[in-house]
Amino acid sequence: MSRVHVNTQRDPVAPDLDQRVSDEGNPPHTREPLLTLDEAAEVLRLHRRTVADYARRGELDGRLIGGRWRFRRAALDAFYDKAPRWRFAVEPEDQK
Repeated sequence: MSRVHVNTQRDPVAPDLDQRVSDEGNPPHTREPLLTLDEAAEVLRLHRRTVADYARRGELDGRLIGGRWRFRRAALDAFYDKAPRWRFAVEPEDQK
């Protein structure tokens, strides 16, 4: 039977790192990778300036890290899901 060493000392730089665990039980550094502004714009099929404007206004969840925008894919999906649906006005067949 092999023994696994568990470090019980707290990290002085990030003492609460052990407490930050995602719903799946994974530490924060193993979550989905962050997307750049250009990557987010490509996913949403929008211009990068439009995506940055949405983020500045708080309509799209993003973070400025080192002066550059970063986004999680889940935030882009949530933004898409909250967007209004466009419904085309269709005339009934008998009114033509």
